[in-house]
Amino acid sequence: MSLEIVSQTLKENPSLPGFESEAAIVTEVGIMFGDSPPTDDEIEDIMLKAVRIRNSANWVIGDAINYLSTLPGGEQYQRWSEITGLEVSTLQNIATVARKVGLANRKATLKFEHHKAVAALPSDDQAHWLDTAIKHNLTRDRLRKSILLGRVATPKDMEKPIGGGIDTAGAHVSRLSAFKRKLDEDKWFDWAPAENLYALHRDLCPAIQFHTEVLKAIAKSGDLTMAGEVRRQLDDFTAAIEALP
Repeated sequence: MSLEIVSQTLKENPSLPGFESEAAIVTEVGIMFGDSPPTDDEIEDIMLKAVRIRNSANWVIGDAINYLSTLPGGEQYQRWSEITGLEVSTLQNIATVARKVGLANRKATLKFEHHKAVAALPSDDQAHWLDTAIKHNLTRDRLRKSILLGRVATPKDMEKPIGGGIDTAGAHVSRLSAFKRKLDEDKWFDWAPAENLYALHRDLCPAIQFHTEVLKAIAKSGDLTMAGEVRRQLDDFTAAIEALP
């Protein structure tokens, strides 16, 4: 590469901060190598830094927008669109995810799209599903399907639409599960007054009635195998009812 081309490229694309090296100059349009070629380790370091910048860019932009939106003048998405070159709708989506998913829940090993998949969930559910995504190496789409199912989606689950294309109870139950985990952490059931326990029972009655309708439909189906499995699953619930004075 001629010195003239290098000089012109640097004028139009200043070197990126954080990539300073005598062996290579990194700009927005690529790498220009010096007289002494970089080592393999130096090149790999450049690659890792580039990946980190790409993965963190949305978070930085989102947090910046959310901060600027609190200052006098408020939201100025058109101006920010001109500065970044990104569409207003894109910036709004980035800012929304950054606002809803706090720093404590963000995972550097997951992509921004993973966090976008959990942004609508309560904070505890966000943490649970992001940890699950890491543990099971879930793609963004598999994470979305898992949230809808309320469990880790299998490869077979990914081959077909959930429930024939209709909504499922999984996502709603996962929120109740997160609420239950919080009560357990606070040991709420050990000290809650009887009137509070009854109030919680009353609040859950619509879900119990909903489940009763499901049980009636299972009974109506005449599937003995399914009915037997349901009985086993409800043993603890039945025992709890019979233990009431």
